[in-house]
Formats: sequence, C-alpha cells, structure tokens
Amino acid sequence: MSSMITYLNATESHAITRYAVLRQNHLKKKSQVKAKKNPLTNYKKHDEYTTPNEAWNSIFKYLPKSKYKIWMPFYCDGACGEYVSSNLGYEVLHPKGKDFFKYKPSNEISFFTNQKTITSYFRLQPQLTNFHLKPENTDKKWILVDNPPFTLVAEIMKRCVELNMPFILLLPQNRLNTNYFQAFNDDIVKKNKNPVKILQPRKSYKFIKFIGGNYMGGAKRTKKTCNFYTYWYCWNIPEIYNIPTKVEISVI
Repeated sequence: MSSMITYLNATESHAITRYAVLRQNHLKKKSQVKAKKNPLTNYKKHDEYTTPNEAWNSIFKYLPKSKYKIWMPFYCDGACGEYVSSNLGYEVLHPKGKDFFKYKPSNEISFFTNQKTITSYFRLQPQLTNFHLKPENTDKKWILVDNPPFTLVAEIMKRCVELNMPFILLLPQNRLNTNYFQAFNDDIVKKNKNPVKILQPRKSYKFIKFIGGNYMGGAKRTKKTCNFYTYWYCWNIPEIYNIPTKVEISVI
C-alpha cells in the first residue's frame, strides 16, 4: 500500500507553524495558572514584603523587654530584626539562612546588644551557624513576633503551638475568614488553650516588595510598594490578652 503525502505550499506551512506556536503558548500559560494555585511554587514571587518600622513600634510597646526575648525567624533582608534590636532595644534572634521548620530558639544562644546585634553577628560570621555561648539572660521567655510568608501561615501557626511558642503574626485581615484559621482556632480552644486574639491597627501599612530568595534570605528589594489592612494575630501572651477590647466579635 502506498502512502499519500501532501506537500504544503509556503503559506500553509507558515499557518501550521504559527498554530503550533500559539498552542504551545496556551499550554504554557495554563501550566502557570496551575502553579499559582500551589503556594510553594509561587513563593518567591509573592511572599516577601518587608514591614515598616511604625508597625513594630505599635506592637512592641506592649511587650516588656525585661520579660521577653524575640524570635524573628523570617529573615528577608534582615532590616526588621536589626531595627527591633538596635532601635527598640530587644534581644532578638534573627539569623540568616536558618529554616524555621528545622530549629527552635535555645537559651544557649548569646545575644548582642549595644550596636552589635545577633543579626549582624550572623551576617559577619555566617560559618557560625551552630555555636554555644553563655546565655545573657535565661529568665526571659521566647516569643515569636514577625511578618511571616503568607502562603505558609497555617504551617507556621501549627508549629508554634507544637513548640508552645507564643506568637504575634502580622497578616492580612482576610486571613481571619479562611477555613484553615477557623479550624486552627477551634482546635486549640478544644484543647483548652487560649484562643487567638486579634489586634487591629488604626491604619494600613505600606509594605516594600522584595523578589527572589525565600524567608531564610536572599530576597532583593524593589521599588514597588503596596498598602493593605492587616491584623496582629496573637496567641498566648498575657500582656496582649489584657489589652481592653473595644469591639467584641464572636464566631457563630
């Protein structure tokens, strides 16, 4: 049996080639849409926004320096940890290159105040990632205060409870209505733990967008900014629960 071969002229050949290119572009865009639905795939593009200093000023006034040591595990460019340590005067653990899900603070870590913070210490001596020095004050309690990567919030809150680590997280207001947050809060209440308390800033904050890297570092600052309304999501910190409630909200 002989095969039939049809020869195309130049116009027909060009049309088929163009169709193949358009089809390829369509499939590429379709795969990108699927990637956006996966928070880990989309992490580098959308998860790094550095927090303005006025936000830190508003929350740290409730946290006694004599009582708390601050864990800020999400590095970005290190500026926030530097500000809280150098300008607000807290003992801060804010190391670059350490994975929040694979370590926890230890009283064996020595802190540096008076112009020399642990942030700059790790930056200047990155090879010292597991060192043990005499603690400065073991009576203070660890709490986590940070602006976390939004796509990992559910996992972050879960691990904090597993570590019994009190936390204050700066997050968009709409996280309050997510299924994972409602389930998280219901679960800790059923276990006779304190519920999450919400603090509402009086204004929106302007965040600076970073790209590349991840929450352990490597992100680069851009000129883009965005304003949006946030809440402080707080758990297991007495001073926060003692702040008078001006608006009572119940979940039904």
